Amino acid sequence: MIILTVSLSTIAYFQHTKSTQVLEGNGDCVILLHGLGRLSSSMESMAEYLNESGLKTVNIDYPSTKYDIETLSKLYLQPAVTKYCDSSDEINFVTHSLGGIIARYYLENNKLENLKKVVMLAPPNQGSKLADYLKKIKIITWIMGPAMSQLGTDTESVPLNLPEPNYDVYVIAGKKSNNKYFSKIITGDDDGKVAIEETKLKNMEDFLLVPESHTHIMDKEEVKTAVKKFLEE
Repeated sequence: MIILTVSLSTIAYFQHTKSTQVLEGNGDCVILLHGLGRLSSSMESMAEYLNESGLKTVNIDYPSTKYDIETLSKLYLQPAVTKYCDSSDEINFVTHSLGGIIARYYLENNKLENLKKVVMLAPPNQGSKLADYLKKIKIITWIMGPAMSQLGTDTESVPLNLPEPNYDVYVIAGKKSNNKYFSKIITGDDDGKVAIEETKLKNMEDFLLVPESHTHIMDKEEVKTAVKKFLEE
């Protein structure tokens, strides 16, 4: 199973040729951020669904296995917000996994007067026990990059060193695991990559648990409907 994870991440790294995809709309601006070892194509279905309701979607593609969280925020997220979201737009974020931590880091270090809401799908908000385990394996650390090592639960943990958000956050977590090996490493119920309890924040506006896996949670109709409803409320 580890070999499969490494293989997929390697493919994602060398296939990083996509650019940010923007779907124009008359409503709020929604920034989408994919997870570790993925591409913007993993968030296309969500972006298209939200765009159909009139929202402008900005689906950012970034090399998640190449840089640390600070660098990814500065080189990819910050320029996209400035370039694609008008200063009069209300700005929302819809993120998956690592994308949620990058968004939290960005929002902690950049004040957005027009920030509206943030939706996080399967985020390791309390750090990841799986990341603690995987970063001990040198070849995985080399392939998955520095951001993975920052998602653990030690003193280097970015999510654990970030303060609680002072904006509206909606967390959606999965409870279906397709990876029994990883689930043995993770403490408590999980989605195959992140424990349910690891996704939570003390001051989150709302929380939804769905019977989906970490990898495909963003593609499910129940999840897309819930995201859209939260953004519109």
